Amino acid sequence: MWYSYRVEFEWDPAKVQANLRKHKVPFLMACEVFKDSNRLERVDASGYYGEERWTVLGRVEQTILFVVFTQRGRRTRLISARRATSNEQRSYWTGDLSA
Repeated sequence: MWYSYRVEFEWDPAKVQANLRKHKVPFLMACEVFKDSNRLERVDASGYYGEERWTVLGRVEQTILFVVFTQRGRRTRLISARRATSNEQRSYWTGDLSA
């Protein structure tokens, strides 16, 4: 999947507030992971939600984020964003999502 800096993002406003309360990560910050040329993406195989979901691990400034998203036409819809766990951070730094 290819991304440019002109990607259109969307999200549910109520989800933005819930995510901010729970994870303290604003969706505007989460959008920045798509600018990381070292980001790691894969299909989210944890369950079926009526559409294909993806996860991405990417760096924003000094923070590694874990973001769940889906594609809706030409738009990227953010679903969730949080700081990466220590195992996810290790995956990011090694470039290996199989761990």
